[in-house]
Amino acid sequence: MPLSLITYNVAGLQNPRKRRSIFYFLRQKKFDIICLQETHTTASCLRQWELEWVGEILASHGSTKSKGVAVLFSKKLSYSKQDVCVDNFGRYIIMNLEITDQRLTLCNVYGPNQDSPQFYGNLFTLLTKRQAESGIENCIISGDFNCVLNDKLDKTGGREKHGNRRAKTTILQAMNDLELYDVFRIKHPNSKQYTRMQKRPHTASRLDFVLATSEILQKTTQIQIVLSTQSDHCIVKLVLNLDKIPRGRGYWKMNTSLLEDAKFVENTKKWTAEFLINNDNGAVSPQVLWEALKCNIRGYIIKYASENNKKIKARQTNLENKLADLQNLPQPHDECTMGKIVQTQEQYDDIIESYSKSAIVRSRVRWAEYGGKNNAYFLNLEKRRMEKKAINRLNSNANIETDQQAILRLLKEYFETLYSSSNNPGRTSKSKIKEYTNSLMCPRLDAEKANECEGKLTVDKCYEALKTMQNNKSPGLDGFPAEFYKVFWKEINSTLVNAFNHAFEKGAFSGQMNWGVVTLIPKPEKDLLYPENYRPITLLNADYKIAAKAINNRIKNVLTTIIAPEQTGFIKGRYIGDNIRTLFNVWDHTTDQGLHGALLFLDIRKAFDSVNWDFVNAACSSFGFGKDLSRWIRTFYVDAKCLIINNNHMSTPFRVERGVRQGEPCSPSLFSLAIESLSLAIKRNKSVKGIPIVSQDIKISLFADDALLFLDGSEKSFRAAFAEATEFGNHSGCKINIAKSNAMYIGKKQPNSPHQLSSQGLSWPNTFIKYLGVKIPVNRNKTNLFTINFESIGKEIQAVTKPWLARSLSLLGRVTIIKALAIPKLLYKLSVLPVSLPKQFFKEIKRKLFTFLWGSNWERVGRKTLCSNIKEAGLEMIDLEAYAKSIRFSWIRKLLDTNHESHWKNIETKITSLNTMICVAASDLKLTHKEITKQTPLSTFWSSIELWRECVSQFWPQDKVYNCAIWLNKKVLFKRKPIAYENFIKSGILMYQQIIDNNSDYCSFTILCEKYTLTNNNQNHADYQRLIAAIPTTWETYTTDRPERKTAIDRLRKGISDNLPTAKNAYEYFVSPNKQKPTKQQNKWEVTLQRGPLNWSEIYKNLYDCTFETKLRSFQVKINLRAIVLNDKLHGFGIIETDVCTFCGVNKETIYHLFCECKHVQVYWESVSAWMDSVLCHKTIISNTVKLFGIHNDCLEKCVLNLMNCMLVVARFVIYKCRIQNLKPNIEMFIYAMNRSRANEKAVAIKHNKLLQYKLKWNANLR
Repeated sequence: MPLSLITYNVAGLQNPRKRRSIFYFLRQKKFDIICLQETHTTASCLRQWELEWVGEILASHGSTKSKGVAVLFSKKLSYSKQDVCVDNFGRYIIMNLEITDQRLTLCNVYGPNQDSPQFYGNLFTLLTKRQAESGIENCIISGDFNCVLNDKLDKTGGREKHGNRRAKTTILQAMNDLELYDVFRIKHPNSKQYTRMQKRPHTASRLDFVLATSEILQKTTQIQIVLSTQSDHCIVKLVLNLDKIPRGRGYWKMNTSLLEDAKFVENTKKWTAEFLINNDNGAVSPQVLWEALKCNIRGYIIKYASENNKKIKARQTNLENKLADLQNLPQPHDECTMGKIVQTQEQYDDIIESYSKSAIVRSRVRWAEYGGKNNAYFLNLEKRRMEKKAINRLNSNANIETDQQAILRLLKEYFETLYSSSNNPGRTSKSKIKEYTNSLMCPRLDAEKANECEGKLTVDKCYEALKTMQNNKSPGLDGFPAEFYKVFWKEINSTLVNAFNHAFEKGAFSGQMNWGVVTLIPKPEKDLLYPENYRPITLLNADYKIAAKAINNRIKNVLTTIIAPEQTGFIKGRYIGDNIRTLFNVWDHTTDQGLHGALLFLDIRKAFDSVNWDFVNAACSSFGFGKDLSRWIRTFYVDAKCLIINNNHMSTPFRVERGVRQGEPCSPSLFSLAIESLSLAIKRNKSVKGIPIVSQDIKISLFADDALLFLDGSEKSFRAAFAEATEFGNHSGCKINIAKSNAMYIGKKQPNSPHQLSSQGLSWPNTFIKYLGVKIPVNRNKTNLFTINFESIGKEIQAVTKPWLARSLSLLGRVTIIKALAIPKLLYKLSVLPVSLPKQFFKEIKRKLFTFLWGSNWERVGRKTLCSNIKEAGLEMIDLEAYAKSIRFSWIRKLLDTNHESHWKNIETKITSLNTMICVAASDLKLTHKEITKQTPLSTFWSSIELWRECVSQFWPQDKVYNCAIWLNKKVLFKRKPIAYENFIKSGILMYQQIIDNNSDYCSFTILCEKYTLTNNNQNHADYQRLIAAIPTTWETYTTDRPERKTAIDRLRKGISDNLPTAKNAYEYFVSPNKQKPTKQQNKWEVTLQRGPLNWSEIYKNLYDCTFETKLRSFQVKINLRAIVLNDKLHGFGIIETDVCTFCGVNKETIYHLFCECKHVQVYWESVSAWMDSVLCHKTIISNTVKLFGIHNDCLEKCVLNLMNCMLVVARFVIYKCRIQNLKPNIEMFIYAMNRSRANEKAVAIKHNKLLQYKLKWNANLR
């Protein structure tokens, strides 16, 4: 069904003649929905206008001479509207519409003439909130915005830039946050068309436009700027096709919630055992037996699920009838009936919510554990994720194809060609490939390690592989997820492993075991009209993945012995930051030494998808893997096929003849072996000149297929490097894409440096190059590295957190969002880039994070308290500076760790010795002192110098003379200057005690040389004499009473290993000085309760441990910290008119009154106390302290204490919830909430295999 919508600034409709003329014009054009601006309507004239229009009009009134917006509906349009929001000042109307079963939010806006970013900020915040509440994803915002989005394309004449710049910035930011698109500009990217013309002076602007979400954009068939009448604004016309895009049937997937059904699990185990007894008789092959077993289990599951759904639907119908009966009672609003209605409604919601489990992934139980309760908004988030994966438009020979079957055909054609072995121009024969890999002289596995990779699979090794497979992952074509195998492993393991080994013997899997379903993920910032801009992820059968993962575990265990440190991708113990640190170390060295250098960033076209299988096998052989391992790899790929899935439509299968499928366990390891050949080839080629660092040429750094070459900058090196990469591509299938490769010079600048190979397409950017998630500036200085990488971090964090603001997450839920989504935006860059961040930057980021945490600028509790741990009443909110320090400290730990080996460390310690770094860190000179700055060129060191100094001062205290540093010391002066003799420093002679013998005299030079492997020559001898002369005479009173001698580096290593062995330890160390106990709140509670000092640490811990539900934990934290906002505070802020209690309506509503003193609450507590006494084995005396903070009795067992406090926290929460719903709490509400909490806890216990702990808490302590 086509739907036409227009936006039209009519410049006033108070004139009856003009109004009738425009209405006639609009009816003639047969528009369906008409958004008018500047209507000048008032409430008194609206009825007359509707009669003239002959249809419904919704209006936001201005005055008879200004403002006013209206939405007119065609009488022929079938629609319904809900939740209409009308601005009081004639600026906007927002409504939810339903047209032909399609729901959307429509906003008609007339923006202020002046620059008003606050107006748009408030408008988009309101839209975000409504979107969260309604769950409606599709949105259209149309109108006269009185600003332009692009000064070059959207205006002509007059000033160069439109005046309302801040409003424009706000709109563009909101478009980014809410994923809105300027529909006209998307459809007409370079068109210069305007909606408003002005004659004097002559100017034209596109002030009227339509913003829409992605699905609306996909449904758009036309958008035009067309002529209007009697206005200086044109009409913007949008035409949509509202026919639903049909979804395919997809393929069967097991509902994993069945695995939580004890009856289903028990029956399936019995059924499986019977099947194997009857069929495992040796008459059929192991693979056929396994496929038959899966087929029959699938049939049983489908039957069981169908019968179970019928029972659920019957219960749903029963609850619907019960709700209707309750609501039809003569007195439906009395307290007792309302309680029953609420309880029945929640039971009904539980059933509806159970249907949402598969769509939302995070079920109610998981949200109870991790964040909050499900609602339509979160279901919609998952739907949005699915919609992004569905491709509804694709370019086909310059035409846009929207038919689903045609799109599927285009996708299949593209990926079938991509995975075809014939799609490799310049490919070489098997013999040439083997000759090439053998020529590289690859490092080979020794016989023992090669033998570890051989042989058939065992049940134990397959189970090890299964245990590491993640839950909640989409299954392969057979529909069985990893969870199925984990639950039924004992029943099926021998049958499955026999099938694996039978496939190995035959050299091929039977049936569809190695088939895959290819799902396509959009690449960021790419044109999604083209298939090549989607990343194929192959969903493979879980049984196949178990075998592949078990074989991959063999390969992973030996990779570090054959893959050089230059490769950091997919290798245990190696890190993506190693590559970036290597880059800056080499750059600093070339600059310091005045060397010519260049960085070449190679782009490999579709590397994973195009690697040749013959090449992978040849590489495995060259690295020393045996015949069995090679046979396993061939078995995995023989007759492998894939199907494309899009919008649940599935293509016919096609053969996969090359590539390592993304989603397959072996793929990363196999690709690492293949790409290592390129590294070996580059390093052995003498014509490729790298960067010399202490007798070693540094040439290459790899992270998976991201290859960075370090060259001397000469044309010869560039040509030799590309020739080597081209040869590698011909053999391996991984072709270099020179057009997407980048280069830049480093080190000493050559005058008129030529851009090598630019004529062949090599790019030489003049600003920055993106590499492994960061931007590398071409012209680097101290500020631009920070600016281009961190300037947008604040906006990125805001964009990540903004969609969650409308969600009523608990405090702990918000902390989780901050840690999981917001902080990584900052910390990755901080950990890998050699920059020092200014305090103002941290201050601004913290302000954004805490504003998100509280949902406003009002921070009710001190930040230092919230960063404390649970025992100190905190939320373990992240302390940004401490966390940044702990991340950076990991580099220092690795430098000092003798067991850690890496490429960057090798380079770094060649450029500057560890002892030199320690010497600089121990110095009391200013960092700007020339003797300090000349010690090392490493920006990676200087960016962490304060952290180095903190570490040295902690573990090498210089409070005693014998511990004092002798280099770069203000007191140790020769000719009134501090000294630093390189040979002594490199030998580790850094402390005064090291040059003193046991008699408190200076060591002889000969003994010193022998002890510290210092070269005995005239220069060093003279330097030693100068050092002795420089020592202050006061130090020579040094006594023999001194501790065991240790070098500075040994002291640091021991201090770190003892105190800061992990990042977690380091964070605790750095954050501990910043923590703050909530003493003020504690004192207030003790005064209110008239109690002496309470054991607050025990209270905080017990209340946290008693439940896993984050909403309950967060609620209790708010009570502990007096951070719950009730009527007393709301009245004080002027938000409400009275501060009296919601329940009694008499007393002031404080936290203490609401939970302890209110007469209605006291009755409720008596009921709760009686109920607890009836069900618990222990009597409960509920004092006011217990009402607020629970029971903390050392005589009770922990499980008993947890159960009682869990009940009390739920009781408190029911009071709070009733206050919000304006209902008085009663025992029925408490019992229902208690049962629900218990059910949640049981489900989580089953999920985490902690059923015993659950039973100890619940079953053992109830009557």
